[in-house]
Amino acid sequence: MRLRTSAILALSALSLGACISQPSSIPITPPVKDRVYYFQHLDEAKAKKEQCLKDDVFKKAGVDIENTDGRQMIAAYPDDLLMLNPDNAELLPCFSAWTAVDSAEPLHEWQKENAEKEALNQKIEKQAMQFKTEWEKKYADEDWKTFYSKALHQESVHSITADSSLEERAKREAIDRIFADKAEPFLNELKTKNIETLTKEIPQSCQKEAWDHIPLCKAYYHVLKEKFSEKTLFELVQIELKYSDGEHMPAPILTAAYRAATEVDWKNIEKTLMSDHSKLDAEYRQCFKQLKDKVAVTQVDESEHEDSSYYYVFYPECAIANQVMERLELPINLSKAVDREILVKRIKQNWEKEEGEQPEWERLEKSPEVAKIKEILVQKYAQIPWQDFESIMKKDHSRMVADALGTEKWKPVSIDIALGQVLADKIKSAEDELQKKSIDKLIAEEAEHCSSGKASINWVKGVSCQMYFRVLFKKFQDQTVEELLISKEKYEEEFPRIGMLYRSVLDEKKKKQYIEWMRDNAKQEAVYRQCLKNISGIIQESDVSEEDNGFSYVSRDPVCKNIKGSVFFDGERIDFFIDTLLNKKRFQQESAIKQN
Repeated sequence: MRLRTSAILALSALSLGACISQPSSIPITPPVKDRVYYFQHLDEAKAKKEQCLKDDVFKKAGVDIENTDGRQMIAAYPDDLLMLNPDNAELLPCFSAWTAVDSAEPLHEWQKENAEKEALNQKIEKQAMQFKTEWEKKYADEDWKTFYSKALHQESVHSITADSSLEERAKREAIDRIFADKAEPFLNELKTKNIETLTKEIPQSCQKEAWDHIPLCKAYYHVLKEKFSEKTLFELVQIELKYSDGEHMPAPILTAAYRAATEVDWKNIEKTLMSDHSKLDAEYRQCFKQLKDKVAVTQVDESEHEDSSYYYVFYPECAIANQVMERLELPINLSKAVDREILVKRIKQNWEKEEGEQPEWERLEKSPEVAKIKEILVQKYAQIPWQDFESIMKKDHSRMVADALGTEKWKPVSIDIALGQVLADKIKSAEDELQKKSIDKLIAEEAEHCSSGKASINWVKGVSCQMYFRVLFKKFQDQTVEELLISKEKYEEEFPRIGMLYRSVLDEKKKKQYIEWMRDNAKQEAVYRQCLKNISGIIQESDVSEEDNGFSYVSRDPVCKNIKGSVFFDGERIDFFIDTLLNKKRFQQESAIKQN
């Protein structure tokens, strides 16, 4: 049983009324100072917000500030917004003021709820003390073993539920306190034992749901609760996991003591973060680093590892911080950021696994078996020029496969590979001559040699045709991804046969490039930024209509075209900021029309 189903999250759901959300973006440090300042000066924040709307600060940047997803993007990537709007200095202060005003209402609701709970607790405390004073005299002759059950019965006190009245709660509290005073010697004896020993000693009668009416069970509960209260929240979670692993079914008394202690810790941390936004921001930054580092060293190979809630087991305070931010309706979201890290980690793992697995064809090419076959074939066909090699091999191939080169049991695929290597050696000098020609020249000549339309790199389809394909393959390999993308339409539409070869090279190069970016976050970020800068320039020089979308502009820039749709790049991020650029341009066009 993991944290997502544990008492910790059950408590968090009750106290915060929110659950951890799902993925999408990696955060850059949010504008802490401004937001914290405006939280502390709400009147000023409200005035700032109104002034920002009046000055069209957000519209000038193409931002729909009413959109929740948009606000999350700005909170996650404020540097992107500043880069695209260097002359709009009010953007982040306005965003901070807006965030503070938006969060004021849920904060006030929490403060009101908290104040009501405090007032209720004070009333219970006052009434409990009155009952305690009265009943200490009434039950003075009872010891702790007889007092508890007798008092519960005579005072008509039942198990406390969410619907229990104030008087019922006060009565139960008074009885619990008197019981603790009367049972103090026995409780002190139990306190000398550790949690593990106490857990093993819990009487069988305490396994029942009605354990809280049994004096001995209540004694164990008191001591376990006190011992749990001495633990940190992290230690409490580890204890909960230990006794809720599917093999050890905890006694109800153990769960109750654990939850009581955990709830106290949870509420204290929640209250601190709710009351001090500078601490909340600091906790967010620390939590993201801790959780990101934990994801980095985790092998994401089980379904439970693919959800951010799994990682909160190791940093339970971060689960509280995330839910406080959700309660305040802040645009920054810790779970989304962590889930994005998990997604990237899983993709990295898959690619690293693929890298470590050498394709069967490549393995055979370097195998002793192929080397031995090639040695035999080189001697056999030493005097055959490459122009005649195809026709001779067509005659010999079936027999060679059947005979398996004499008594040796060679694999047919190994024979094919060896034949290809012999042919490659024979045509090397001719290929070197073709290498001197341009791609366009080679494509024009290739049509004459591969006129059947069934060209293939396999040797049995025609040596002359194959030479052109091999040389074009090398030519394409010598180009960068960006250079290849520029000629994409030309190769794929004008020359479909060449397009197949072109795509195979482009796909392989893009994969290698993605792997390089995968290993270097700085390079990823640089490519993101370059894409946005390029698109910004293109849009600024364009006449943007209401129907225009980002896709047409992405296709006009090689950098953006290369990364759009890649699993390593956050498509939502690119789409969002391109949309802001389009909205920004539309606003400029509308303003120009109004002025004229």
